[in-house]
Amino acid sequence: MRLAATLLAFALTAAPALAQPPPGLEIEAPAELAPARARLASWDPRPLSTIVRLVGLEEPGAPMRVVLATPLSDRARPVPPWAAGYAVVDEGLIVLFPSRSPMYPHDTLEDVLRHEVAHVLIGRAAGGRPVPRWFHEGFAMAVERPWALEDRTRLVSALLFGPRLSLGDIDGLFLGNQGQQARGYSLAAAVVRDLMREHGDAAPARILREVAKGRTFPYALASVTAQSIPTFEDVFWSRQRTWTTWVPLIASSTVLWLAVIGVAGLAHRRRRRRADEIRKRWAEEEAPGSMTGFERDVRAAVYAGFRDTGDAPTADALADTLGASRAEVVAALSALADEHGLVLQPDGESIWMAHPFSGIPTDFVVSIGRRRWFASCAWDGLSILGLFGDGCLETHAPGTGDLLRFEVTSGVVRGEGVIHFLVPAARFWDDIGYT
Repeated sequence: MRLAATLLAFALTAAPALAQPPPGLEIEAPAELAPARARLASWDPRPLSTIVRLVGLEEPGAPMRVVLATPLSDRARPVPPWAAGYAVVDEGLIVLFPSRSPMYPHDTLEDVLRHEVAHVLIGRAAGGRPVPRWFHEGFAMAVERPWALEDRTRLVSALLFGPRLSLGDIDGLFLGNQGQQARGYSLAAAVVRDLMREHGDAAPARILREVAKGRTFPYALASVTAQSIPTFEDVFWSRQRTWTTWVPLIASSTVLWLAVIGVAGLAHRRRRRRADEIRKRWAEEEAPGSMTGFERDVRAAVYAGFRDTGDAPTADALADTLGASRAEVVAALSALADEHGLVLQPDGESIWMAHPFSGIPTDFVVSIGRRRWFASCAWDGLSILGLFGDGCLETHAPGTGDLLRFEVTSGVVRGEGVIHFLVPAARFWDDIGYT
């Protein structure tokens, strides 16, 4: 399995010259997800051509519509709250939730995109005919990223502590809770990787080609593997005995092996707990009622002012823009500051920071052509370029005073330096000015 995973990882990154073209991606996002949209828009889609080849397509078909959504949007209703994305295969639609990444089985937002692209391409290669969920998810997992330590740990845990499941049972796991679905991903990925290792990387394409001709999936699988579904299951589980029998012995004792799994499990739970806390905090911040309509208007006007002029708008300017009284604007600014929507200066009304913008001059100067903005740190400065496009960030090394210059071209940062955070991110708001 290690060799197969290595070869597949190489295939996904090599982007051979003769590969099929990658699918087109039309990315949409609301204003609050603009940074995530910019991140995906700058991502190189050429390795996706490998997925096109592995499903057996000569052309990827029509461009796919990629919609970035928030957890509270209507787009989130069809899926459980832990889903990082989903695909509507027949529409060529992919919906991603950036705030839910990373979450197993995905490590990054790009992983989720690759996973959902694979689902759409499977549907196209199968001619829109039904393909079982285990094959869909297992193949998408196999091409999403290399087989990692967490994947192996989960598989070993499923093999050691769970019952032997049929392919139909694995399909059923995807209808269960979060833990059951995670087990389904692990087993489905193991089945498809085993299929590709034993019958070649072209096996999925050959199966999908038969399905597209109108054959049933069991017939298509048998035509490629020369095995019926029950035999295919028996052979797969027989090969897994290496995990359930020999690996614990090689580890010298069952106790040691279980300890390794236990440590990995604790690490995973800690990571999931941290992710849950972050998502809960985001949900609370985005929940209706956490900010009034007028406060949202004030915040939007603040950011529009920074965007258009490079400077923080004053309370008087905001009042004129919004047709409100100065007192109403100052009260809204104070409420936004309490909600960490922005930071005010000691006078209680002048804007100090509206991340990533600084309302006061700093040594972090962002330039795009003749336009200029101040940022509070290098990280914020690069964020401004991520929002508005190619340009440069200039600052000075605190120890020597030497000029540091970072240029962004087509989303790629060029320059040398080290960005140092004085305190952990979880403590930024203890004293936001100090960070």
